[in-house]
Amino acid sequence: MRKTAFISILFLLGHLSYGQHQWGSPVALRITASSSFFLCDLGGKNAAGSNDISDLNLEQTRYAFGAGLQVYHGPLSFGAGAFYARLSADDRLTNAKRSIRQLHAITDVVETAVNVEFTVPSNVPILANCYFNTGAGIMIFRPMARYQGSLVYLR
Repeated sequence: MRKTAFISILFLLGHLSYGQHQWGSPVALRITASSSFFLCDLGGKNAAGSNDISDLNLEQTRYAFGAGLQVYHGPLSFGAGAFYARLSADDRLTNAKRSIRQLHAITDVVETAVNVEFTVPSNVPILANCYFNTGAGIMIFRPMARYQGSLVYLR
């Protein structure tokens, strides 16, 4: 129950911000600070692993942060951003049979993206104030595990 309440609060906090352009400042700075979880069959609930909220281990909660910049020029805007998260999971946190595997993983996730957005002017019928967005990004995901006292990259 505490897990569900915790996730619900985090979800609701994310919806308190308004992400669209306010037609005032030509530049918007985005800053993100949050927590991260590794949803997998390492650790998690005391049954077969899944990729849902019941697999959260609060003991394995790690950090995440990011920043971005959006520049508005009339109906067009251009943006760029980067995000970093540390993920962690460990079988020793479960009583299920899979705990004998003694598997664990730590990984750094780095994401970066650029985007272009077009907002249809309000004088265009039907599509007024709709926006279209396109972009590209890259993500780096390199899982590691502790082996003989040092971190090694997994394949």
